[in-house]
Amino acid sequence: MPDLTLAICMYNAEKYIKETLESVIAQSMQDFHLLIVNDCSTDGSIAAVEEFFAQHPRQYEIVTFEKNRGIGYARHFAERKAETKYMMFLDADDILYPTAIEKMYKK
Repeated sequence: MPDLTLAICMYNAEKYIKETLESVIAQSMQDFHLLIVNDCSTDGSIAAVEEFFAQHPRQYEIVTFEKNRGIGYARHFAERKAETKYMMFLDADDILYPTAIEKMYKK
């Protein structure tokens, strides 16, 4: 098991999540657990994630809340759920430089 969890908390991120996930799979370091916390999105965010990983197979875990709880709750949930030594958060509309995770991990 890797010792890093990358958590993406998303709410109605259908417009942006594909680009964010493209930046995740383009990382120079891939040895991390990818956790996606869906804060009860009402758009096509879940379908966009599932479609993306159908085309770009990679291990990931998605958790969906039954009601919207906000970013603070979603991040706290991710912290409690992670079983790794380290954790990194990525917003659902962020795009990482290709070496971002590797550089932060080494620090």
